Amino acid sequence: MFALTAVLSACASTKPVSEECERRAAYSHTCIPVEQLADWEPLDESTLLLWTHGATRAHLLRLGRPLEELLLADDVDLADADSDRLICPCGRDGVVDFISGRSARIIAIEYLSEQRTAELLGGRSTVL
Repeated sequence: MFALTAVLSACASTKPVSEECERRAAYSHTCIPVEQLADWEPLDESTLLLWTHGATRAHLLRLGRPLEELLLADDVDLADADSDRLICPCGRDGVVDFISGRSARIIAIEYLSEQRTAELLGGRSTVL
């Protein structure tokens, strides 16, 4: 596991954001409150796991484009572009890696079961 930093950011969106998409995300609990963020682990250049404090289940984040340095990064920023203190899919919020400084929008967030979390971690389980 590596360190995780959440920041409020005024990043401009590269594509329009649907308010309906954000409402669905909030209703389906795919948004993550910034104050609950605990840790993360990259799976590949465009997918990462994100944990909240005390959680045994991770959130699977899919990015709109690969970040080549994501697997090497010790830290990432999660950019809360609309400053609502929630990390959500739908194109506004994103991930910035410290090595390259490049960013990618979060296009999907899925709250995984404990079993699926362990499978993606190669059988390891994590409690934060």
